[in-house]
Amino acid sequence: MTAPVRSPSPTATAHAITSEAALETYAQRLLQLRKWTEARTALHQLALLTPQVTRRRALMAFARGHEAAEQGELARARSEWERALTLDPSLDDARLALAQHPLPWLRRMVRRLTAA
Repeated sequence: MTAPVRSPSPTATAHAITSEAALETYAQRLLQLRKWTEARTALHQLALLTPQVTRRRALMAFARGHEAAEQGELARARSEWERALTLDPSLDDARLALAQHPLPWLRRMVRRLTAA
């Protein structure tokens, strides 16, 4: 009797990819699929390979922000997206994430102003 075939874990997959270009393509695809934890793992591997490439660290912060948002930690999420923008001011996805996830006090104020 043969054992069932299991998919490799995202961490194992990221570690198994040896080509930097392939790992970057993999990380970009994970970001597109909104698989934040897996993307962060792949981006972390890339950051270890090339710490001078700030765009990769910015994307890692962007993914961490979405992980935090999914866990309901909006302040931490916003902090990560702001870090992403500090590392790469051209990262429009981080700017969009900040706009789509306003702080709770700002949401309350907007609700009050639009209800009047």
